[in-house]
Amino acid sequence: MKRALPVVGGIIWAITAADCRERNDAGARPGPPAAPTVADRPLRIAMIAKSASNPSFVAARIGAENRARELSASLGRPIRIEWLTPPQEDGQVQAQRIAQAVKERMDGVMLSVSDARAVTPAIDDAVAHGVPVMTFDSDAPDSRRFTYCGVDDVKAGETLMEELSRLVPRGAHVAVLAGNRAATNLSRRVEGVLREAARHPDIKVVGTFYTVETPEEASATVLQISAVVTLVFMLASREPRFPLL
Repeated sequence: MKRALPVVGGIIWAITAADCRERNDAGARPGPPAAPTVADRPLRIAMIAKSASNPSFVAARIGAENRARELSASLGRPIRIEWLTPPQEDGQVQAQRIAQAVKERMDGVMLSVSDARAVTPAIDDAVAHGVPVMTFDSDAPDSRRFTYCGVDDVKAGETLMEELSRLVPRGAHVAVLAGNRAATNLSRRVEGVLREAARHPDIKVVGTFYTVETPEEASATVLQISAVVTLVFMLASREPRFPLL
């Protein structure tokens, strides 16, 4: 949940900066009393994670809502997190939810990208309509989002393989279980895993296997991989040594 703190803070900073510019511009022009500004109403921030069923994003939502309450108290302005995350991972649905946030005149969007190609046009359109967008966990680097909050994904993959190399026996065969192939963060983590694996010639990576990011789908994929690799080793009359990364 701590990872949600800079995410919410970043989007609040972008919105507040825009509000300040609006108030300063209004103050420079003499005239009748100003009409209520956006600063007089609650801030509404759309949070669009990859899937509502993923425990990581459930935790991120809790963290964002907790931080929103803290900022509401310190800034003296209500801040609401509007949860627009699809039930299951789908880049096209995410793009629709971004458009929904614009249509409903929300003040900002926080997005964990399932498919950068699918959501980049929607991000750019939101920004063109004055709705700031930031990404977290998974990025759309070619979009007009104003910032990204996340880990160094290549380094994360390298570290994972480096740690695994200390635990498996020499000659181990390793399968890489990834999630959504279109997600930028996951493809870069796989890149890091394979880069580090190349530094360990005694470890054989038998393949990278992408799957829907649910416990059921991941478990089924693990069983399928294990069964196929075990059969191959049996046919080759070798004992399988097959950790899963």
